[in-house]
Amino acid sequence: MSCPLKQLHLAAICIFIIMASIYSHAQEKKADPPEKKEASLLRVTTRSSKVYVGQVIENGKLVVKFLDLVSNEPVEIAKSDVKEVVNPLPFDDAVKSIGLPRLLSWKIGLLAKKMSNSGKVAKVTSQVVYVTLGSSSGVRVGTMLSVYRNHGEIKDPTTGAVLGIERPMISSLVVTEVEENFSKAKINSNLEIPIQVGDEVESKVGLVIAVCPLRNEDGELTSVGSTMSEEITTSLVQASIKVVERSVLATVLPELIAQNTILFDPKSAQKLGELTGANYVVTGKIVPNRNTGTAFVRLVDVQSAEVALAVSTNINLKNTSVVQGKPANSQPAGPSASGSPSSSGKSTSSTRPSSGSFKDGRLPSFLTSSTRISKAKSGITIADGGVIRTKDVNFLDRDFTFEVLLDNSTGGAHVGIGTRDTVQLQLHTTAVGNNRGEVKLNESIIGNISSTGAHLLRIQKKGDTVTFQIDVDNDGLSDDDLETIIPNIREHAPSFHSKNVPLFLSGKAEFISASLK
Repeated sequence: MSCPLKQLHLAAICIFIIMASIYSHAQEKKADPPEKKEASLLRVTTRSSKVYVGQVIENGKLVVKFLDLVSNEPVEIAKSDVKEVVNPLPFDDAVKSIGLPRLLSWKIGLLAKKMSNSGKVAKVTSQVVYVTLGSSSGVRVGTMLSVYRNHGEIKDPTTGAVLGIERPMISSLVVTEVEENFSKAKINSNLEIPIQVGDEVESKVGLVIAVCPLRNEDGELTSVGSTMSEEITTSLVQASIKVVERSVLATVLPELIAQNTILFDPKSAQKLGELTGANYVVTGKIVPNRNTGTAFVRLVDVQSAEVALAVSTNINLKNTSVVQGKPANSQPAGPSASGSPSSSGKSTSSTRPSSGSFKDGRLPSFLTSSTRISKAKSGITIADGGVIRTKDVNFLDRDFTFEVLLDNSTGGAHVGIGTRDTVQLQLHTTAVGNNRGEVKLNESIIGNISSTGAHLLRIQKKGDTVTFQIDVDNDGLSDDDLETIIPNIREHAPSFHSKNVPLFLSGKAEFISASLK
């Protein structure tokens, strides 16, 4: 081959290598991992006119896959069954379709996933250990970190199967300074094993949310704002996000309201988080405009007082009513739903009974819970250790009749008044256990129920006298019914005051209905 031909041949090879390199680089850029993309929403309308709103998983030629934000389950639909797909779906349009509470819990769920609790040691000096966990992972000053050293897999010598990983804890750290993607920490243990770059670190940081009632601009709390707050709480619990118990909030909110703080601004939310142990607070306000209005909701980072998320939605205020009046200077907010007298001397209480069957799996409007509730045959069951309480926390200063219908076939029940110090009826199931059918008022035995089935538990307060009754088999007045009376509830429970006396129910029984008058 002549020299010019050799040169042409070499040039062709070089061009081929360069083009292949460019193509390979382009393919690598195309193959960016999907987690780098921002999660997006879509709306799917099927040919049978069913509408879904979800987080996009795949929108291909043959199928559309997404996480349904209503059921919180993955859904796959063949494109032949799809009438319309809107992708991406604007957040405001999604709110109109399925409501702000579900969209907000989805957004907060995405934040929770970003709060990774595992990282590595990046650098070690004589004074400081640098780790790859920062504020974006939920780490804060004072966060405790455990340090592990990975010694590799433990294998079965015969089969080669991996039996486990040898990963002993070698030290613990406490975070002293935090940046977005890394933190500085100091050693907080007596272990003498030196920490090395590449050692694994873990924190037990998790997302804890405090949900405030959404008040009007002047601090007035209405039924719409209270209901929306409860719906947000329920959606968060259903999304397995930890929410501060309402009873804990109830002890803190009056203090802030007494200072004439309405919890609209980040600094107030920051203080609320510090008092409740939450690392994020959902707060906001409702701006009325006759029969309509706008709800503005914020998610505030307690550590930095920065607004992590801000959303809004239009709401209907046509049938709204005042739950709690405007806060006065240095005093708790005005007339409450408890019916205690207002400054005018008029009571805001109502003798109209509030009642509701649990058959559809939902709570009546006067009850709330941050625990998981499941539908049962005739009503609902409550997750272990969970409590359903009244939204009102002051039943010390009002007369009332509270009735709960339950079936003790599946387990016992507790129905009573108070938060930590409680006065309660304890009904044991007749099916299992050493206390079959036993009924107690706190620790005092008042009788025994031999039958398994539906029973009506009643708490009635007139003045300071409280009567506890059980209508056995829910058949009206009969000889086997049980009753006990506390002549003076204030003397019996001296720790009770106007901010810690809700009504509640809990236990493993199946709860059928509840009413409050």
